[in-house]
Order: sequence, then structure tokens, then C-alpha cells
Amino acid sequence: MESALKHVHYVFIIFFLISYFIKSTLFLMGKNDAFARYKKKSLLTETILAVGFLATGIAMIIQNQNISEGHWLAASGWMHLKLTCVVLAIPLGIIGFKKSNKILVALSVLLFIYVFLIAFPNTRNTFLFF
Repeated sequence: MESALKHVHYVFIIFFLISYFIKSTLFLMGKNDAFARYKKKSLLTETILAVGFLATGIAMIIQNQNISEGHWLAASGWMHLKLTCVVLAIPLGIIGFKKSNKILVALSVLLFIYVFLIAFPNTRNTFLFF
């Protein structure tokens, strides 16, 4: 079950990041019309993907056997850092897009890239993280 949940989590992450990077690239390049169209069309999908990867991530934390011992961070020393960065990146992106602040959007993108880079090298398998 844990492996299936992990794969679903990866799917949510990959599709969210693809959508988020497309939207961010359009915004950062100043293509306002294309950005507005893409944002309007992808709002619901991107929200579902974000909730999906957060929910599956939290479910994996809860499934961790060390929770009963009170040491849920012991399983992965990177977990707290990944979770903190994601929790910061989402509102930074939302505020950045709403206030048309390219620095906040770029910072949000960099945080997501950072989380992606620290998450997968710490897994046992290396081929496409499966």
C-alpha cells in the first residue's frame, strides 16, 4: 500500500510541477495574456494537484511506523525541510501571482526545485524515483 501511495504522490507532484512551471514561466516572461488564459484554464486542476500531493504526503507521514513512537522526523531527516519549503512555496506563489511580484514567484519556483532536488536523491531507487 505504501508503494502505491508513494507512486500516486509522485504523479501528483510531477503534474503539479509541470503546470506550475508553465504558469510561472509565462508570468516571469511577461506574457500576460497567455498567463491569464493558462491561469484561468488550469486553476481547478492545479488546486486539485496541490491538494493531492499534500494529502498523499501527509498520508505517507501518518503511515510511517515511527509516529507511534513520537519520532516521525526520524524516518527522514529531510522531511521537515521538505514540508517547510512546500508550505512556504505555495503561499509565496499565490501572493506573488496576485500582487504581480516576479521575485516572490521566482522564489516560490526555486523552493519547489529545491524540494524536488533534495527529495529524490535520498530515496533508495534512482530510476525515475520508482
